[in-house]
Amino acid sequence: MIGAKAVGLYRDDAALNDPLGNGALGYELIPDALQAPWSDDIGFVSKQLAGFVGLSSGAVLFIRPDGIALYADGQSALRNENSFWLIPFSKPS
Repeated sequence: MIGAKAVGLYRDDAALNDPLGNGALGYELIPDALQAPWSDDIGFVSKQLAGFVGLSSGAVLFIRPDGIALYADGQSALRNENSFWLIPFSKPS
């Protein structure tokens, strides 16, 4: 789930409505400078192609084999350089 100030990763659709958060795999804040403005036409996402999700701020969420990472721009994401955070696909044991 992509929001104005954060990204959440959930196990499945049903987990979004679980009041106890049992299906939440992770949650990270988007730094102020990278927060995407809302657009009535596109929401927060300006581009989506395979595992590349471009936000309207220019920041990029990149879906990697180990999780979802946030980068300042597309070139950083494609080079896997300077990610702000990574939400892993599985909870730590």
